[in-house]
Parts: sequence; structure tokens; C-alpha cells
Amino acid sequence: MIIDSMARSVKVIVAAGLILANCYLLLQIRKTVKVETIIPTGFDGPEEEQLLDETTDSDEKLQVLIQENLLRLKRPKIDTDEKKTVVLIVSDYRSGSSLLGEMFNQNNDVYYVFEPLKDCITTDTKDFLEELLECDPPKWGIQRRNRQSGCEQDSPVFKNKISACLRKKNHSAECRKYPILAAKFIRLRSVEEVHEYGILNNANVFVIHSFRDPRGTINSRLAYDKVFYNGHAVLKSAITPKIVGHMAESLCGRYYNDSVFGDSLKEKYLRINYEDLCEDPDSNIKRAYDLIGHKPPQRVLDWFKEHTSAASTSAVQDKMGLSRNSKLTAVRWKEELGQEYICAIEEKCGQLIDYMNLDYSCAVSFSN
Repeated sequence: MIIDSMARSVKVIVAAGLILANCYLLLQIRKTVKVETIIPTGFDGPEEEQLLDETTDSDEKLQVLIQENLLRLKRPKIDTDEKKTVVLIVSDYRSGSSLLGEMFNQNNDVYYVFEPLKDCITTDTKDFLEELLECDPPKWGIQRRNRQSGCEQDSPVFKNKISACLRKKNHSAECRKYPILAAKFIRLRSVEEVHEYGILNNANVFVIHSFRDPRGTINSRLAYDKVFYNGHAVLKSAITPKIVGHMAESLCGRYYNDSVFGDSLKEKYLRINYEDLCEDPDSNIKRAYDLIGHKPPQRVLDWFKEHTSAASTSAVQDKMGLSRNSKLTAVRWKEELGQEYICAIEEKCGQLIDYMNLDYSCAVSFSN
């Protein structure tokens, strides 16, 4: 009888522990769910991926997160595979990072993660990245953009079917099958911060910085009917050169700081200019794969050849598409961006323009 009583007590204690653990888990998850879009400090624009989100209702998002994290609690801890190559693609939105990411997503040996920090508050970025290196992050981003997700390719027609499939997948198990993990971020703004986390101390972890001429970046942002500025949606018709100048100052400050610090990291960092990638995909793909010590597959080279020669050139026609005449897309700002905007950008971005050896286009020179 005493033994039975003790057994019942143990069961009660275990049950209580599980309840408390689940309550704690729910609290932690609720901290990471954003009912409204939270824009990080210095973030000037709309989330280009928000239209591609796998769920639209915040309660549904919460249920998905609960399911994902309960599965994580059940999985045994697995040590980081030191042989796995990890590529962190860091950029600002509308900087060409989605195109650059495809040089890894189109590789059959790569598990690709598209914006894993989406819908997460980035106060625990260090822990998030460490868990990502172990293929065990709390969020996997927009997995419909991952060719190796185990579900069908991204398609608006089969969106619900694909989303249902993705919710059932063990992404950690899938991730661990591949020798290379590549993750694309527009929410990891500081290369220096990633370095301070100690993430790059791992021999097989690298940072690729997707850079774009700031005039091209801002021109692409202005293709939207509403432009996000200082956390508010501003109608395109209300945008002024002063606002564009403020946007440029914030953008170019991040571009410059990341570029200067990144260049000091030498063999751990590579910056790829969107304009260079559009002009000469093969050479830049080879640069990226040389950095990580792998050979670029022919499939990747062929994909870029096919997808960078389409008829479309303007973001007005196709804001998130990957099939464009990239050589023309890269310089379309010269025709689409007003001279007053170009001057406002160059006035605020002189330090970056000089560092990157870019040409000035404004009639008034701001060169140092």
C-alpha cells in the first residue's frame, strides 16, 4: 500500500511537472508570436516575405509553434555536426538576397532556410543561431521556399496542401541529412554582432553578405504602393526627398558597417554585389563556393542562366519574382529613380559610395 501510494505521488508530481513545463512553453511561445508585424530598429520597409507566410491567423500561428516546440522537447539533444558547412546569408530587404540564396537552394546537397527569424523577436538571436547550427531552431521560417523541405515546390495553387505537409514534417531530421546548411536573413543586420556571438568560431561557418547599390535598393522599395518609414506605412505619393534621404542614411550606415567589419574577417566573410551577380553569375557563384570549400554544381549554374534572362526588369511588375533580365534589373534605378531622390541618397551615402568605389550620378557631387 505504501509503495502504491508512493507510485501515485510520483505520477502526480510528474504530471504537475509536465503541466508547468507546458505552461512555461506557452508563455515562451507567446513571446515569439507577433500578432502585428514588429519592425526592428532601423528597419525601413515592409517585410517582402509577409505575402508568402504559411499561416495568416495569429491563433493558427500559435498552434503551429506549440506543435513545433513540443516536438523539440521530445527530441534528444544531438551534438553539432562539425563536418556540416553552414552559410549565413546576411542582407537588407530588397538587396538581392533572395536571388543570391538560390545559389544554395538550387544545390541538391544543401538544406536551405528562408528567413528563419520571421515572426520571432530577435532578443535571443545568439541562442537561435546556435540551435540553427544544430538543425534545431525554434522556427524554420518560410519553408515553402526550401526545395529540400520534403514537400512540393512553392505554388500559390497548392498553398494549403503544401502548408499542411510542412506542418507534419520533422525539419530537424531533414536538415541533418544534408552536408550544407544555408540560411538567408534580412533580420541579421550586423555582421559584427554575429561575430561577437562566437558563431564564426566554428571552422565550417561562413557569412555571405548580399550587397546592392543603395540607389537600386531604395528604388526597389519604392515599387510598393506603401513604403514603411520609421515603423509607419507611408503612401508612395507622400514620399519626399527628405524621407528618402533618411531611409538612405539608415541603409547605408548598415551597409558600410557590415562591409568594413566583414572585410576584416577575411576567409570567414564574402560580400557579393547584386549588380555583379546579375552581370556575371558564374564567377560569383564560384567565389561563394570557393569560400566554403565546395564545388558549385552545374545545376546551380544552369538555374541562374535560365532565371536571369527573362523579359521582366521592373519590381513594379513582379516584386518578389526570381525570373528577370538581371543585367537590366540591376541598373534600372538610373531610369526609374528621380534625380532629386538620387541626390538625396548620394548625399547621405557618400562614405559607402566611396568605400565601394561606386559612381555618383547626382549633378552635385558629394564625394569625399
